[in-house]
Amino acid sequence: MFSWIFSTLEATGIFDEIILSTEDSEIAELGIGVGYSVPFLRPSKLADDFATTSEVADHAIKWWIANRGSSAANFLTAYATAAFVTAQHIIEAERLLEPGACEMVFTAARFRSEIRRSWGLAPDGNVIENFPGNQKKRSQDFSPSFYDAGQFYWTSAIGWELEKAGDHSHRRILELKEYEAFDIDTMEDWRLAELLFPLIKKDFSSSILRGELPGSE
Repeated sequence: MFSWIFSTLEATGIFDEIILSTEDSEIAELGIGVGYSVPFLRPSKLADDFATTSEVADHAIKWWIANRGSSAANFLTAYATAAFVTAQHIIEAERLLEPGACEMVFTAARFRSEIRRSWGLAPDGNVIENFPGNQKKRSQDFSPSFYDAGQFYWTSAIGWELEKAGDHSHRRILELKEYEAFDIDTMEDWRLAELLFPLIKKDFSSSILRGELPGSE
């Protein structure tokens, strides 16, 4: 997983530096062996169960701007568990980023069923409407709803600053197919990923054979 994500990022050919953010020296050594740059260790306050992606990413971006380059750069934050990320998705998503109009682009997929017609459970075990009144409406009458696929985030230098402030207005999505929007959090996810992964690779290989590589148009 660790090596696969790096290889995917490197395959895009668009990054000046691929940095691993970690507080753990052993993980840092592994990262350096794979090819990551590890110019700093993450502060312990950003390494507990309550640290957020926005805090971790913003810390790394601010470090890079102060020590490496310009605030005009674009930044990608990728999860080590996003095994289904492709170089093509990364390149396509960056094209949607438009600092000043759009400060963040992330991968998303449509909910399989209409979530606004979903049910919840009351304390007595009976069902309740999560969105009262919507059961009388047809699913096709709702505009599409999307969930964050948890794969990667393109941002401008201020993208995560806006996120920390609760401003979600300058965002766009790269819509994925449902089977591409797969995040690994549990062992059950891992087992399912092992079944799906060969199919994903076959689909992407077929796209390459059809000449659908980024920039091939």
